[in-house]
Amino acid sequence: MACCKLVLIVIAFFGIICIIIGAVLGFAVLPDVIISTINENARLENGTVQFTRWKEMPFPITIKVYFFTIKNSDILKRVSAIEDIQRIEVEQIGPFIYRQSRYRDNVEYDEDKDTLLYFKNTFFEFDEKANTLSLDEMIYTLNVPLMNFFQMTEKLVEASPNLLDTINYDWMEAFPGMNLFQEFSANELLFDGIKFCPNGAIRTGEINPGRTSPMESITDDTTTLKTTTDETTTLETTTDETTTGVTTTLETTTDETTTLETTTDETTTDETTTLTTTTDVTTSLETTTDETTTLETTTDETTTDETTTLTTTTDVTTTLETTTDETTTLETTTDETTTLETTTDETTTDETTTLTTTTDVTTTLETTTDETTTLETTTDETTTDETTTLTTTTDVTTTLETTTDGTSTIETTTGTTIPDVIDSVCSKLNDMVASNNYMRIIDRDEDGLSFAFLRHRHNNSVESFLIKAGMNVVEDVGNLLKWRNDDILNMWNDGENSQVCKEVRGRDFLIFPPHATKEDTVDIFRSDICRVVSMKFEDNEEYKGIPGYRYEQKEDTFTNDGNQSCYCTRNTRDINGEDTCWPDGFMDLYTCLNTMFIMSNPHFLNAEESEFAQTVIGLEPKKEDHGSYVVFEPNTGTVLKAVRRTQFNMVLRPISFTVDSNYDIVGREINGENDGEDDGEDNGGNDESKEDRKVYIEATRNLPRAVMPIFWVEEEMELPYNYVRELRVRYFDQLVMVDVVTWVLIGFGILIFFIGLIFVFIC
Repeated sequence: MACCKLVLIVIAFFGIICIIIGAVLGFAVLPDVIISTINENARLENGTVQFTRWKEMPFPITIKVYFFTIKNSDILKRVSAIEDIQRIEVEQIGPFIYRQSRYRDNVEYDEDKDTLLYFKNTFFEFDEKANTLSLDEMIYTLNVPLMNFFQMTEKLVEASPNLLDTINYDWMEAFPGMNLFQEFSANELLFDGIKFCPNGAIRTGEINPGRTSPMESITDDTTTLKTTTDETTTLETTTDETTTGVTTTLETTTDETTTLETTTDETTTDETTTLTTTTDVTTSLETTTDETTTLETTTDETTTDETTTLTTTTDVTTTLETTTDETTTLETTTDETTTLETTTDETTTDETTTLTTTTDVTTTLETTTDETTTLETTTDETTTDETTTLTTTTDVTTTLETTTDGTSTIETTTGTTIPDVIDSVCSKLNDMVASNNYMRIIDRDEDGLSFAFLRHRHNNSVESFLIKAGMNVVEDVGNLLKWRNDDILNMWNDGENSQVCKEVRGRDFLIFPPHATKEDTVDIFRSDICRVVSMKFEDNEEYKGIPGYRYEQKEDTFTNDGNQSCYCTRNTRDINGEDTCWPDGFMDLYTCLNTMFIMSNPHFLNAEESEFAQTVIGLEPKKEDHGSYVVFEPNTGTVLKAVRRTQFNMVLRPISFTVDSNYDIVGREINGENDGEDDGEDNGGNDESKEDRKVYIEATRNLPRAVMPIFWVEEEMELPYNYVRELRVRYFDQLVMVDVVTWVLIGFGILIFFIGLIFVFIC
């Protein structure tokens, strides 16, 4: 009997051991094994499945593009009636569906710092099967590059009001055959590009904001000829004595005006040509020495009876050589058709020149030339009122080279430049393209410049990223350290709390850390808009049978005040023409994209109460259709579904200025009112009887004030079913197995314990 009880006690004790083993395995050992497996799968370690999929995404992302076409376009086409429009009515067209593939190239791992350096590349492919619309679909919308051009030139006109006439008359040279509102194909808007600033309108150089005379419209067979003159002058001096420390300064000012006038009367064959040349030349040679310098010249007689023949040229080379042997030679060489011949009946005699120079010589040569040449030709042959005007403006560049034997060479290059604001702005845009390999919404091809909304994101592997690999701390996996080889976002403002805007941080929206909690805030870095956006837990959501967390973009993400005031760049003026911070829900992207885009959520979600959102009819913001969110499995960090949506807008407004009688800016229009000290009346820019008057960039005169939505983009990723199944096998099935083992052991132990305990009392 005692032996029976002992056996039953042992059985009960064995049951307790099973319970303990089940609890330890189920709540400590096996979960740690699973967590360790999760961590190994989450790290970006070369050779692992996770690394391979991160480097080349095995399935595409769906890109949907929606355009806004102007519904009341018939009224817009009647320019004089635009001023009657209170709000622009738009209609959404889309989606145009693309498949986007993602690759990471040139990956380098730094083991010491646990970092990965790579270049990201994306490719877009139009999904023919998924689309119901063609890329040839025509969209009647705002000509974005043209409106961007007008807004860029606004500040130039404020600096030089005379440029306004050039813009009004000649903007079509940069945008031939275009209007402010017109039809473009979807493919033209997205990738092919809107062509503008042809090569003839682009020249190298910076914008010169100085005042320039406006170009005027010319009629009645009037021709304007612009001439470029390249002139090289070489001054060489050779002395028998060696001098050192020679400083020579050559200052040349050339004001040259050539007028060719031709008048024709009746029919005869007699032709009379008169050439009148007036040249005022002042030359001053000053020599200063530390010791003694003497230059004495004696001339008993002067040259008389001089005959001069002048033929016009563009390239002239003049060499002046002087030696101390009292010989001076002036040689003139003409590259093209210039001949300067001088015949003298009497020659200078009894000339004595003495030159003594010490070691330190400073020579200043200043030449001022005012040359006016008038060629008048009268011919008795028949023509009618034909006038040709030739205008040349000369820029002079001087280079001085000095050798130790006292020889100095002065090279002067004279080139002609034509002040032209159209060329200047096109050249500035071209310079932006040349200096920016990243956000090239504006690009250059063999024909000139072009503008496309998504081209810069297609096959453009130029942006570098430096992230944490997570080998040491798995929760750091994917954390961004540098972008474009910099840890600072220089496009945003300095000042208080500037680190909020300027610090490079966050992660890709497809890489979430494992072991997340509902209290965590996740920062996502968006390279397409050069900033960080924050996401927070919103709700639990199941995706294809897998439970997940739904994180949504914070409603106050796009604010420009408080601790995010550093996003207020004041580059793109609002609909009232004010340099102010945009209200909540809008963001100025000029410093990011070099284009005056205003970003918002689609259909002005979270900004619908703003006065700017009220300027457009036809928008219906809905959180479920226009918000951004991510659903991910919190333990593994696996992204199950991600949706990111962004809308790009453009400001519409009349661009006007108030000028005085001298054509100086005294104010500019803000919300229809002059912000200068004096209020000028709107006389259409034509009433010169008023002291102050309002003038416009005429193409914008009758525009309504609105934030015009252009298009919005939805980027969507849904984890395919085979990867969902794999997640179940690699993680959830293991969790189920752990649960089974744990509760089987615990249950078996409890059962054995109670059986033994019962039989102990029975026995």
